[in-house]
Amino acid sequence: FGKIVTIADVYDALTTPRCYRRRVYSPLDALKIMWKECGVTFDPILFKVFVNAIGAYPIGSLVELDNQEMGIVCENAQNPKHLDRPKVLTINPDGGNGRSINLSERDERTGGFKRSIVRCLDPKKYHIALQERFL
Repeated sequence: FGKIVTIADVYDALTTPRCYRRRVYSPLDALKIMWKECGVTFDPILFKVFVNAIGAYPIGSLVELDNQEMGIVCENAQNPKHLDRPKVLTINPDGGNGRSINLSERDERTGGFKRSIVRCLDPKKYHIALQERFL
């Protein structure tokens, strides 16, 4: 159990504010940092299970899409090869919930993905209470 707890503890330490560190990493950046320690600090198999469970963008992450819309990750990616393609609930300009977008959907003409995540956003900066969106 210690190996599992280590992975979860380091992820939590990187993604939440700490008195000893000002910088808070996005979920994706935290996973990238941790990936470098795979096989050294973390058991590679357990780390892969952890990433598959939470996804590149965990549920509740505030993200910006490639069309400048903001959204909240509401469901993990279904395809383990595309963990960066979750379902996102867009946020309307008036602050209300918009539509659900499956980021794994492809354009029939081009074969490319219809929408992509550009970056994670800080909900505090945009005055968005993520927990209220899921009630």
